[in-house]
Amino acid sequence: VPDLLTSSLPSSSDLKSNGDAKRKRVLRFISEEDKASEKHFIFGQTLGIEVGPEWGKFKNYCLAHAKQYADFEAAFRNWLANAKERKEARHA
Repeated sequence: VPDLLTSSLPSSSDLKSNGDAKRKRVLRFISEEDKASEKHFIFGQTLGIEVGPEWGKFKNYCLAHAKQYADFEAAFRNWLANAKERKEARHA
């Protein structure tokens, strides 16, 4: 299973020239090219979450609230983790 938490770390070319490990913060809106990845489906499976419906909710949320992210892969991983928490809260 791929390491889902570190799979989108910045490469050395993404780092600032002063050696700071912060990413360049280029925020953008979600696009039609953005999709749930294979890693998301694997992650969702480990969480017991159906990724397809969650991607639709995530995309609609981003569009409805004009959300901009620097990393949609990471944003959707967080969405999936939160979906698991919401699912657990409903069943508690």
